[in-house]
Amino acid sequence: MNSVPAPLAGVRIADFTIHAAGPFCTHLLSQLGAECIKIESRTRPDAFRKPHAVYGRMSAATFDQVSANKLSVRLNLKQPEAVALAKRIVALSDIAAESFRPDVMKRLGLGFNALRLIKHNLVMLSLSSCGQTGPDSHFAGYAPLFGAGWVG
Repeated sequence: MNSVPAPLAGVRIADFTIHAAGPFCTHLLSQLGAECIKIESRTRPDAFRKPHAVYGRMSAATFDQVSANKLSVRLNLKQPEAVALAKRIVALSDIAAESFRPDVMKRLGLGFNALRLIKHNLVMLSLSSCGQTGPDSHFAGYAPLFGAGWVG
């Protein structure tokens, strides 16, 4: 039987995403064969690890669904040693994915300019509810906001 390699086999992702859209995105990439390393805060774990009554779940099943196929490490990214470890993971990765408000990664010392110094050909995926620039970019957003249509 001939097996065809997965389209993203050999691609590694440093996954800093949280909540819904970002983890689902990296989950899809892992389904296509990418090795995905979820990096989350030890002090502020992904909110999907908790029950979400808004989704009708009183257990944390959602986290398991979007984290299947992923490796995982918990780091307190407010500590210099943890940032150094995160940078080592990024140096071994092809893609870094994040879904914070704009500038959060930069404040942590993990912004695109800092990361491309350690991995010059890094691809950065940044997902935020109101864009990376512009007058509303500072607003945080959650799943219902991504699905809302704009009427103007």
